[in-house]
Amino acid sequence: MKLLPKYVALISFGILMILFTTYGIITYTKPYFPPAIPIYTKNLPTGGKPDAPIHIVIFQDISYQNSIDFNQLVYPPIKRHYIDTGLVKYSVSLVSFSSISKLSSEILYCALSDSTQTFFTLLNQYFDNPFNLNIPRTDLINHWLSLAKTSINSSNFQNFKTCINNGLSDSEISYNTSYAKDLMGAYFQIPAVYVNGMKVLDPSLEEIERFILHALKKTKALSHDNQS
Repeated sequence: MKLLPKYVALISFGILMILFTTYGIITYTKPYFPPAIPIYTKNLPTGGKPDAPIHIVIFQDISYQNSIDFNQLVYPPIKRHYIDTGLVKYSVSLVSFSSISKLSSEILYCALSDSTQTFFTLLNQYFDNPFNLNIPRTDLINHWLSLAKTSINSSNFQNFKTCINNGLSDSEISYNTSYAKDLMGAYFQIPAVYVNGMKVLDPSLEEIERFILHALKKTKALSHDNQS
């Protein structure tokens, strides 16, 4: 049976619509990864294997509840599955958008005068058991000193106190804050997580793991190309 031209045209149109719809669905559901951007991390405290293939950089204000939630819920499995296994190195940039977090951020950076490990120990102690940062300066300093006594080598403890009293890390926190604003521009968020320079818009564990696996695939592909 011969089809009339108008029916042939309708069938052809229908087929084209199905093809366009299928293409649209495939395109829409394709995983999105933003382009990687360079991030200056030279002076940031960094944990993990120095030559790890994946580098996570996080900007956080310790007074924000989002930062506390991230470090209690998301950071532990990342550390356990990726940092401790040598796949990820992890850099922290403490920023401060209020007087509440500024002094404590400076104190944490002063802990670097002892070691990077001391910095992370104190930072994790705070996030595990957050305390009120909006208290008189002297009380806040004494609280941090009490925490640090079990972590900082006794021979470096005086240097730690001197750094706090003289505000020696003030410029670093100010720089971190200014740099974070310039880096993120209108798309500013805290915490802000970057995986090999790619910003994770939703810093949930599932999304960060998706970015880590994507970055690993790219790293392996690049390594394979270089060996060919």
